[in-house]
Amino acid sequence: MIIGICGGTCSGKTTLANELRDWLGEDKAVIIDQDSYYKDRSSMSKAERAEINYDHPDAIEFDLLVKHLELLKNNQSINKPKYNFKTHTRLFETEEIKPKKIIIVEGILIFSNKILKSLIDIKIALDIDAELRLVRRIKRDILERGRAMEDILEQYMNTVKPMFDEYVYPSFNQVDLMFKNNEIDSQILEIGKLVISDK
Repeated sequence: MIIGICGGTCSGKTTLANELRDWLGEDKAVIIDQDSYYKDRSSMSKAERAEINYDHPDAIEFDLLVKHLELLKNNQSINKPKYNFKTHTRLFETEEIKPKKIIIVEGILIFSNKILKSLIDIKIALDIDAELRLVRRIKRDILERGRAMEDILEQYMNTVKPMFDEYVYPSFNQVDLMFKNNEIDSQILEIGKLVISDK
């Protein structure tokens, strides 16, 4: 079974995915994050990489993500890419992921790709207040990715918000569950009911 968790930037996708995996048990569930599948830009200059719209579906190597999910569904291990957000390049090393009964895939654009969306059995959307998400993104990008406030706000207004409006939010009307708050325990309970009923 594949569970998809989608939402805007800093909506709590990773947190929910981790909590859901822990609730299901690490022996039964594994997480695949869309962010690991950003296309490698190592052949481009730093200036060229800075001009890319990383919130557009074209920034993601969906073919590889789909292939990896299909391999996991067929009980085969994969070597998941690792991505460096500071340089916008892939690392040389990869992470081996072994197949589990339940695959949790999370990311802002996972419902924008028709093939990927068709593989997902349970679709979940996190519709969290935009101002709260922006505050979280500022904090994350400064502390974890070493970015300046001006750059964060410029990117948010130029690409993050417009791409959310065009590709992310419209997909929310196609989901099985939608959450508008951050009550993780209640979210896990609702997802658990779907997982059990879908077996």
